[in-house]
Amino acid sequence: MWNGKRKLLVMCMMGLLLGISGCTRRDSEPTDPTSTVTPTEESGQLQMWVTDHKEHWQNVGRLWTAELGRDQQVRVTLEVVEFATEEELQQALLRSQAAGYAPDVVITNSDWVSRHAEQLTPVVEGVALPLSQYDAQYVRATRGHLVQGETLYGVPVSVDTLGVVYNDDHIVSRLADANVPGATWGQFRKEVEMLTRTDNSFDRFEVSGTALGTVQSVPHAVEIVWNIMHQMGTEFFTPDGTQARFASTRASTGEGRQNFGLEALEFFLSFANPQYKNYSWSDVRLPEGTVAGLVTMLLEEEVSMIILKASDLQELERQIAASGTVASNWRSVPLPQFQDPSQSNSLTVLAEVQALVVPRLAANPSWGWQFLLYATQQSQAQAFTEATMIPSALVSQIAPFENDPLLGAYARQAKYAETIDWPVDRAGTRVAFARVLSGAGGSLTKVGQAMTELEAAVTTQLRAQVERTRWLEKIRRSEVEPEAE
Repeated sequence: MWNGKRKLLVMCMMGLLLGISGCTRRDSEPTDPTSTVTPTEESGQLQMWVTDHKEHWQNVGRLWTAELGRDQQVRVTLEVVEFATEEELQQALLRSQAAGYAPDVVITNSDWVSRHAEQLTPVVEGVALPLSQYDAQYVRATRGHLVQGETLYGVPVSVDTLGVVYNDDHIVSRLADANVPGATWGQFRKEVEMLTRTDNSFDRFEVSGTALGTVQSVPHAVEIVWNIMHQMGTEFFTPDGTQARFASTRASTGEGRQNFGLEALEFFLSFANPQYKNYSWSDVRLPEGTVAGLVTMLLEEEVSMIILKASDLQELERQIAASGTVASNWRSVPLPQFQDPSQSNSLTVLAEVQALVVPRLAANPSWGWQFLLYATQQSQAQAFTEATMIPSALVSQIAPFENDPLLGAYARQAKYAETIDWPVDRAGTRVAFARVLSGAGGSLTKVGQAMTELEAAVTTQLRAQVERTRWLEKIRRSEVEPEAE
């Protein structure tokens, strides 16, 4: 039975990685702003595509257009169009450019920028952003994706990471020798054991030490697993991007030769496995698996520590204000490490970097780039963090938020966060990972088998991409080479 399910699972994963939707049911087509917005080439009319924080970008647009009108006597309008998801925005951009038009400015994740540089307009002549200053101005997670060779394809805006948000009263009163959660995963696991309180209820817990171990009921479960794998030393892809390695990375350690990917999966799954002392969670606790639901459980003291993204902190603040709870009782610390940060310089956490870019077919690329630089200057970067609770990519805008009880840990993490080069679609890979983790009933052996098969499927896609690139390059050369006399 499992073999049949596994074959179907791998077929679905291949479909996801290749952009085929046949394995998932879509009840309705996503809203596409390009279906209602008529592309224009009239000067002074710009359009920006976003997936979140529309009000912030509208405000930045009003400030920028007012400044242009005052200083340059130019009348410009900026329309901000919002998409439901980043994947919908990216697909709509590819479709619109295939049809011959595009918005003037887009904000999207930097790894997509890295894989689709040909779809973008690099920094235009006359726009001042010296590459020699780039590394000094922006945190290291922004390097590599936006600058290729000597060409700049976008400007980083924000750095989103995972961190631990906790109930301060639980930590202080229930942990004998700690006032904050531990900095290592080993400490975190022991603290979960001490914080968890079982009872005779259907879900078996009065209080969960943390919410980990499953995909269905743990928001950002796949990203958490990726972080654990990365910290353990997993190589997700070969340096040339032609082979997946997340299921087969092995290295010699003091405990013998280990498979880091499998070790990471076992560690994550242990929190929902009754056979482990740190068992503290099950899908019954939060069947819908939403960030809002998990935050509610934290505020109602049903769970002591949860892992959230910086972009989730707005929901936390909203619920704190609505519930009337003491705001100072909720704090954050950086995501745990496997090595003690006080004795190691190997701090690492994975980041999602959002960047502003100008599409290749933008009608007003020069103004688009002027807006990019205006929208990412220090005053606007600070306003963005204040409005969104997401740390800025500007190094100079980290310090002002480092001591904030909630945002501070995420701000400090932003300085050492890293990104992975994704030679395949990250969103599709995330869904495929989720199916691997949830499709084997918690069996580590079956999860490991499915992960190996996913690795093989991704490698097959990567090699097909290489062959396609070579074929297109061969065609291009044949078109530009002079004909023989």
